[in-house]
Amino acid sequence: GGGGGMDLDPDAMAIDAEVDAYDIVDPKNILKELNDSWAAVLEAKGSKWSEKRDNLVKLKELASYPRIASGDFGDIFRLLKKLIATDSNVQVVAESIACCGALSKGLRKEFANYARALVEALFGKFKEKNSTVIKNALETLTLMHQYCWGLLEIGEALQEALGHSNPKVKETTLQWLKSEIALEPKANMPKLAPVLLPLSAKCADEAAPSLREAALQFLAAFGVRSGSAAVIEKHTVNMDDSRKKKLQELIAEASSQLRGGNPALNNNNNNNNNN
Repeated sequence: GGGGGMDLDPDAMAIDAEVDAYDIVDPKNILKELNDSWAAVLEAKGSKWSEKRDNLVKLKELASYPRIASGDFGDIFRLLKKLIATDSNVQVVAESIACCGALSKGLRKEFANYARALVEALFGKFKEKNSTVIKNALETLTLMHQYCWGLLEIGEALQEALGHSNPKVKETTLQWLKSEIALEPKANMPKLAPVLLPLSAKCADEAAPSLREAALQFLAAFGVRSGSAAVIEKHTVNMDDSRKKKLQELIAEASSQLRGGNPALNNNNNNNNNN
């Protein structure tokens, strides 16, 4: 009973992590709080960066309500996308990215098309020097993956990021994928293999040691999620022996951390060492 879902604030939701607040609160109309003058500040060339930031913080706070009512978010999306791509102030860019994360969580499937249209720009932000921009891009991509799309739906953007000319984009994308691959349904792994593994294996041969390490870590995580190292073997046949050995060690380590481990993953498949 009680006074209905509208009285619940987001902090109250943290009490029971098992309950998804989205399922128990009434949807809140946030569009009515964002009038034309709110948008005008973000669109005007003469606006101070601090005014833009304040308006974005207002949107982020509104969008952080656990369930946002349906509505036409097209104009807001286009505004945020433009700020992410073109604004010269890193705080404005970082807040715009955070707003997209909050909208992804509050609107879920209703924001999915918009969320898919943003991934390329978000992966591109991994080359920035500002750590807040990178952190917000990572967090927003994680929220989008959780609530808006699966990795197969953004395959093209992932391939672009993994083949990017900037090693930092490749490395950060691989680190993100390593943590996210566990959330993908196991049934998707065979379809994801040709999308992600050839470019990841190529990254394992790059000059930068941290990029090679990120690639091997991701390949190992992919093998573990697939339940079989065989999935990655055909993409790593040309890898030199020392890297193959490192990869096998990483797989053995990761699979032993899973409850009970999986002996199939620990097989040192020596057949491949003859190539």
